[in-house]
Amino acid sequence: MHLLLLTLGCGLTPVIFSEGDDTGPNLDSENETDTDTDSDSDTDADSDTDSDSDADAPTVSSVDPIYGTSLGGTRVTVRGTRFDSATTVKFGTRNAQIVSQTPTEIVVTTPSQSTGGAVDVAAQNQDGTGKLPSAFTYFDDGTGKIGIIGELYWFDYVGVGWSNPVDEGGAWLYQLDVPQEYEFWEAYTPQMESCRSEYQGPQVTIFTASRPGAVTLSGPSSVSLPWVSADNSWATNGLNSNQVQAGSDYDIVIPDLGTFPESTIVGGVHTAAAFSVSRPDFGLSSLPNVTKSNFQISWGGGNKGDYMIAIVQLYDAAGVNIAETITCAFADDGAFTVPSNIWSSWAAGRPVVVALNRVELSGAYIDYNNADSGMVGSYTVAGVALTQ
Repeated sequence: MHLLLLTLGCGLTPVIFSEGDDTGPNLDSENETDTDTDSDSDTDADSDTDSDSDADAPTVSSVDPIYGTSLGGTRVTVRGTRFDSATTVKFGTRNAQIVSQTPTEIVVTTPSQSTGGAVDVAAQNQDGTGKLPSAFTYFDDGTGKIGIIGELYWFDYVGVGWSNPVDEGGAWLYQLDVPQEYEFWEAYTPQMESCRSEYQGPQVTIFTASRPGAVTLSGPSSVSLPWVSADNSWATNGLNSNQVQAGSDYDIVIPDLGTFPESTIVGGVHTAAAFSVSRPDFGLSSLPNVTKSNFQISWGGGNKGDYMIAIVQLYDAAGVNIAETITCAFADDGAFTVPSNIWSSWAAGRPVVVALNRVELSGAYIDYNNADSGMVGSYTVAGVALTQ
């Protein structure tokens, strides 16, 4: 039997993304050009053109960080000069809460804003006002949603029936246009502990990067994901076992996209632990048999993941074309049975590929909008069986 299974790897993942028309949250392009209105003969010590030119007024030279969520509550350090105990700080038109201050540095928590966008940061006291135009950017809050989607994966091809199998890994990543409610397993089935035939998952809107650069996964070994303009994603394959190590954390370093800032998602992806499949028994010298009425999958080894995904591809009699694809999502509890009533193309004597994926979530979040990292780590064991 000769199976040239080019559909495994990242290609097994159902197409779940569609490019949207939006290009992300709108950023204000406000540039203050108002001039002095008082008759003071002294001049500003700062470089902006604010509405108070008193030499004794406070100045604002920088803020750190320069972004946060629209819910507010981001701790920001405002640096400048001539801050005193009476100095207040505003983000746009709203007062920030002061945490601590010195004559040159004020630590605040940001006020909430009704919409995203860039705002001025101003320091004001009895001597006047100094501001830094468009110094802080608000992003729509993404708490409880995801801001990126992707996968760092490893494939282990086991058993007989393969044509020149090569164990390898890869990774792909999409930046979402806005934070969205989505679970990775929804690409395979709309409900956990279930299977679907020829399932097309829900779509999420991705962001078309203006300055894509490359994403870096920084962990036991550094992995670079170059920009793939054809589908607005970062992706790579052909990774070795040193680059994709099981049970490991990787930081995700995303470049400056113009609309989205450069950011590092600490622990943004965690790879799943390795495991072995005991049923079907891919350790036999010939293809193991599977039946429609009792199609059981059993596995064990390593720390349990957050859940499992099975991709089962039934081929035609020649072992060349895929006749039907079944996708399932279920708990990592060691056993699962593919429902017999799910099949529409079942026939005896056909090769069937079983790709069992252990999926691990990271629990990390994106600092500029508080959205979760939707990039998962997966470990896959794939083998070929024969239908009865």
